[in-house]
Amino acid sequence: MTIIIHDRASAAAALARDLDALTRAALEAELALLTSGEHDLTDWSDILLIQPGDSEADIEREAGFSPFDDPLSGLRHDQAGFEPGWDHLSTRGGYHRLVFTFGSTHATIFLVPHDDGAIADLCRRYA
Repeated sequence: MTIIIHDRASAAAALARDLDALTRAALEAELALLTSGEHDLTDWSDILLIQPGDSEADIEREAGFSPFDDPLSGLRHDQAGFEPGWDHLSTRGGYHRLVFTFGSTHATIFLVPHDDGAIADLCRRYA
């Protein structure tokens, strides 16, 4: 099941879970990015730790949208003309990182294990 972090309290709760070393490292790296500099952006961001077996419906339920849909055209990822809706895609430490920004004050960040089915395949396609 997708683990969602939406503030400092839920970040602390996620870090208290029994996470494998790769997932813990990805989460700690993401939280370090959000808390570097003069501001702590943890309360202004949602982080979704995608877990093996999470379906598109699971992800959409937690995020409120699907990365498999083009938010402008409505096209699905397997249709001609599809353009991904994320603003940034990177790969590091066994995880893909998808960043979706909404205005100037909120971001939703997906941390996707490299081996996690359809969403990892989508990430690899555009990496």
